[in-house]
Amino acid sequence: MSCLLYCILREPPPGPAPALLGVDRQPVTLVRRQGLAAAVSGHEAPDLLPDLARVRAYAEAVNRFHSEGAVIPLRYGCRLAGVSQVAELLAGRASHYHRLLAELEGGVEMGVHFWLPGGAKPDGTPGEAAPPPGAGPDAASGEGPPPGPPGRTYLAARRALYQAEEHLTQESQQLAAGCLAKLAGLFRCHHTQGPGLWGGLSLYFLVPREGVAAFRRALQSFRTPAGARLLLSGPWPPYNLVMHPTALTGGKHAWT
Repeated sequence: MSCLLYCILREPPPGPAPALLGVDRQPVTLVRRQGLAAAVSGHEAPDLLPDLARVRAYAEAVNRFHSEGAVIPLRYGCRLAGVSQVAELLAGRASHYHRLLAELEGGVEMGVHFWLPGGAKPDGTPGEAAPPPGAGPDAASGEGPPPGPPGRTYLAARRALYQAEEHLTQESQQLAAGCLAKLAGLFRCHHTQGPGLWGGLSLYFLVPREGVAAFRRALQSFRTPAGARLLLSGPWPPYNLVMHPTALTGGKHAWT
């Protein structure tokens, strides 16, 4: 029977753990070693392909432990062959996990997500919402001269795409810098992801639990550029922070 891992936490005091059901309604138990504990459930199934019910049960189990203290959440699907391998994982990485839990103590993840106009369309051509500066009126209206030879048309489309990407990157960098300045002093660390071709930019912050309200208030007064959209998510366990090596302690990945 393999073990599905949910999160890693500090070893709780001795005593019976509260009843908790995880994926496929399997009991979630703790594997303990060197002052740490890994929350796991046992499964006979050769695979645990994610669906809504499984992912929701997984997240609820992680949230339950996170409500009681710092956790290192793992992505859905992390499995080891048995309890002995889970114990070996804790023993082999104990010092790193203890440092990481100390940094995460008392914190939650808040996500700030921007959608910027001008991302690429599904066919790889630049979007029309925000043509790059200097692209000219034809690029904005889509009413240009008749298409030329196929090769020339392709090269023109690629050039326009690269110009749009460069403009999107510059706009994203300015937006991220402004957001970080606005939220200065309200978070411990952060990770920036994007922009992607679709114009998505995400910033993930480790925020003290008691500072979530102040974080939200500060973000409400942040002015986004015309046409941009902002979405705030959280508080969550710090999934995105521990999965990005530059965000937290020692520049090391919490899992590998």
